[in-house]
Amino acid sequence: MTGPAASAAVEPRPVLPALADNRRLRLFAVFVLYVAQGIPFGLFWYAIPAWMAANGADARDVGYVLGLTALPWSLKFVNGFVMDRYTFLPMGRRRVWLIGAQLVMIACLIG
Repeated sequence: MTGPAASAAVEPRPVLPALADNRRLRLFAVFVLYVAQGIPFGLFWYAIPAWMAANGADARDVGYVLGLTALPWSLKFVNGFVMDRYTFLPMGRRRVWLIGAQLVMIACLIG
């Protein structure tokens, strides 16, 4: 097939750069991941306790919220062993845990 119809049908798709090939893209991805990690951290460790204190919550309630916020980091060693032991191999070794953690984080932020 020759002519304008044949050349229009076979347009190449733009190639997106891969993280392995582009150093600036890798650094940008790391930056975005740290920002995404810092937003919930800042909310639950600084903004919510300050808001609670400004609205008259006593120190016990603020400490309770901070304790619940620190719970995932205090159980990190236990979570690591569980994630390494139980896997769902069709999704990869840790993908199901990452997807579940992201869904819980989104649900907490919405709530």
